[in-house]
Amino acid sequence: MSNLSLCVGKYAKTPYLLERTNTTVSSIEELCYVMKENLFLLDSRNMNRKLADFIDLELGLWDLSKNLYGLLNGNSSVSAYVTTILEYVGYLEPAQIKEIESLLKENANLNEFEKRKVRADYEMKNQRYMTAVREYLEILNLIDESDYVLQSKMLHNLGVAYACMFLFEEAGEYFHLSYQKHRQEESLIQYLACIRMFKSEEEYISFLSEKPEYFESSLRLEKDMAAVMTQWKATKSKYLLEELLELKEHGNVSAYYQKAEETLAHLKEMYRESVVV
Repeated sequence: MSNLSLCVGKYAKTPYLLERTNTTVSSIEELCYVMKENLFLLDSRNMNRKLADFIDLELGLWDLSKNLYGLLNGNSSVSAYVTTILEYVGYLEPAQIKEIESLLKENANLNEFEKRKVRADYEMKNQRYMTAVREYLEILNLIDESDYVLQSKMLHNLGVAYACMFLFEEAGEYFHLSYQKHRQEESLIQYLACIRMFKSEEEYISFLSEKPEYFESSLRLEKDMAAVMTQWKATKSKYLLEELLELKEHGNVSAYYQKAEETLAHLKEMYRESVVV
């Protein structure tokens, strides 16, 4: 029974609409999940008395709602409102709640652009790359056309997000746009790395021969890649690959395909989690 999860409160007869997230919830656990997944949309417009009433009347959690009413009467922060709910339900580990509280406090005094930037970076950090891509594209629409430095940074981040999804051609396009906006060598090196990943060696060498101005940066790229390769040799991924190759070389076809399917299933699951919308 170690996997048993006990629900807190009742299941609502009438679901509650969290307007900023455009999501309905019917239990306190659903509310916690929506808050966690939409952290940077939480503000006083949805952390309000109406929600406290729902928690009281529909979910039957009077003691929690009483605490929320007290916070509202004292004009407490959104971070206090959210953490009070999360701590009461025990939905997350204390360290996770502390991180959420810190992020909400930081988010409170930011303008719309800054909030979107923090949210996009948060999604990137948590490997939700497509969500991060959409945020960075929205940010680009908010940036003044004359601010080429900030535009370059957002374009570079878009390149990073696509590269994390192994979409190297698309990533390369954004790194190149970033470099064109603000001649930062880091963007140029990432651009070259992407080209090296999706083109053949002959095509890459041909490309460099037509761009002699990129020669010094390409040398730095080769040095960086050699260092990465040295680090990779000590990773679990290399061990798994060698194990697969050994099974194949010894003719153990059945074990090879079983191990390959297990590894592929694990990688697919990691990829699905990284691109969740």
